Amino acid sequence: MRSIDSYTEELRTSLTLRNLDTSTIQDIIREVSSECSSYEQAMTQFGTPDAYAQNYEERQAPRGGTIFTVISVIAAIIWIVVMHIVRDSETNILANLAVTYLPALSLMVLGIIVDFSRFQARVRRTR
Repeated sequence: MRSIDSYTEELRTSLTLRNLDTSTIQDIIREVSSECSSYEQAMTQFGTPDAYAQNYEERQAPRGGTIFTVISVIAAIIWIVVMHIVRDSETNILANLAVTYLPALSLMVLGIIVDFSRFQARVRRTR
């Protein structure tokens, strides 16, 4: 038997993805927690967390929600282009590939991690 905490965490994430206000999400979570004592009871009464979250109108995404990913991809593309122009592609091909593509890949991964961390912070604020 899964606890109501599992249901409310899934619901909290689904509601955050719909960009609802923090206070609205907290009210919805309180309502579900007060009416149900187990995951199964919440599933019976409200349905899946995703389905229940769809009952609330989705709001426009916050500005800059994926800005770090976009910036990192643009920076990675610029890095690759500059490296292809600057470096001699005839000598030591493996080293050139590492110098050209590893920093670019690292920039993209960093952008994704930063944006995901920002989303997780939004989820945590609703507790």
